Amino acid sequence: MARLDDLVAQVADRSLRREMQAALAEMKRRQRFGLVFEDHIPETTVLYGLPIQTSELVRGVQTHEHLRQLYESG
Repeated sequence: MARLDDLVAQVADRSLRREMQAALAEMKRRQRFGLVFEDHIPETTVLYGLPIQTSELVRGVQTHEHLRQLYESG
């Protein structure tokens, strides 16, 4: 975002620069940026050969589509 602020500051037309600053401020208000705020899928590790216990998360192995689906054993 700092790069956009720098580019807006270089706009010679004051009216246009104010409009762009207002639009950028609104975008910053609505959008969260940075690694801390990015949504992600929790990482999992396949542990072959371990017994499944109650209340553990397990992964289906039927098809490729099931690789990301986790199920709670129970």
